[in-house]
Amino acid sequence: MLILINSILGENFATSVEFLDKEVQTDRVLAKKSVFDFLCKTPNGEAIVEVQVREDKHFGERLLFYSTYIVQEQYNRYRRKKMEEQYLQKLKKREKKLEGSEFRIVPVLGDEYVGGFTYEMHPVYVIAIMGFNMARHEEEGRPRNNDVIRSFEIRDEISGELLTDRLHFTLVELARFQKQEKDLSSSSDRLLFSFKNMAKQKKIPESFKNTNMAKIYNTAQLAALSDEEYRAYVSEIFEEERRLNEQATTFNEGKRQGREEGEKNKAIEIARNGLRKGLSVDDVAEITGLSIEEVVSLKENLK
Repeated sequence: MLILINSILGENFATSVEFLDKEVQTDRVLAKKSVFDFLCKTPNGEAIVEVQVREDKHFGERLLFYSTYIVQEQYNRYRRKKMEEQYLQKLKKREKKLEGSEFRIVPVLGDEYVGGFTYEMHPVYVIAIMGFNMARHEEEGRPRNNDVIRSFEIRDEISGELLTDRLHFTLVELARFQKQEKDLSSSSDRLLFSFKNMAKQKKIPESFKNTNMAKIYNTAQLAALSDEEYRAYVSEIFEEERRLNEQATTFNEGKRQGREEGEKNKAIEIARNGLRKGLSVDDVAEITGLSIEEVVSLKENLK
């Protein structure tokens, strides 16, 4: 996801990505629930990523609808935090009054107004990756934008003055991307080429190997496996891990045995030297850690 966001919004846009709950439900009982393809948080704000293959003439309105959930959810998170703080404060006061009492009454915090929200929200970025071209609403006197990636903000129609930088829309129309593999010159090009052609490719393009794009292809190939193929893949991974573990165990056991054998040979050499100098069997055994029987055998075979 970090590769995707940086390829579309700028190479250095985000340094990390934290995935959030894709399902958002408002406090209203009858409100429509929203489930996103991807919802994540970056150091620069929160990002919704939607993928739409088939044409949807109301897709623009859907993106707007989704964005309002995330904008309002920032206030809801603030509100829940403040309610929790109020709850703890009330609980402490109640417990203090009941100190020494045999019972503890847990207060229920009502759905009361929580003030203090300043509307200083994190920016929200809505990224839409589409397999079709959206209808263009051209206006006389304005240039036509045929770019594959287009960005939208809330600005004054005449002066272009930005009303707020808290809401951004980025539309990626894959059908407009016409570059071939030999023409790809940036990570954005490679990403767009992959999204457009990955379903038709049987293997990763040679120029993508040893790049970040290889991770995307590997993930996509894994996701495309059937249940039987996935089980076989996992079984193969486990078998390879078992084989490597056995090799590591054998190697470590060999090292241990070699180390012990070296220590034993060293002890035997010290014992022989001690016996030659007239040390008793008991003293030699104590110094070297060898058994009495081993030292006696060495003394009998001493030259």
